[in-house]
Amino acid sequence: TKSEETKRVTQLMISKVFIDATALEAFLVSDSQWNSWVGQSLKQVKPPLFSCQAVMEVVSTRVQHHPAGLRALKRFLESGTLRMAGSLDEFYPLIFRLMNQFRDIPMTFSEACLTVLCDQVKESRILTVRSEFRTHFHYSDRRKIRLICPDPDVKSPA
Repeated sequence: TKSEETKRVTQLMISKVFIDATALEAFLVSDSQWNSWVGQSLKQVKPPLFSCQAVMEVVSTRVQHHPAGLRALKRFLESGTLRMAGSLDEFYPLIFRLMNQFRDIPMTFSEACLTVLCDQVKESRILTVRSEFRTHFHYSDRRKIRLICPDPDVKSPA
């Protein structure tokens, strides 16, 4: 039946996904180079998505001149499709250690926050369009951070 098929597809979807600023911005800005790729990737994700306040600050600044993108961001947050993950207060030393450790890439504050949050949630992943993250998202105190990102041979947008 249709409901059984829907249930099976839902079970195959990826859950516990954190979205970074590059992927969220690409999705919200329709003329972005990565808009289609992120849209297709999100079809495989079981809501809600998770992020953090640092990512929201970056994204809201980048999409402020895209009214449709800001409206979509507001809808995602109000509907619960996108949720803010927990507090990072106890993790600031680790966040800055990661930023220092990966300063040659570089790793931003929001990326370090997301990495730490993802490490706290079993079987979670990070959705990003920056293939460079393959290097620093391998960090984890407990496990390898898994990514949903474009093919590494495809250069990410500047």
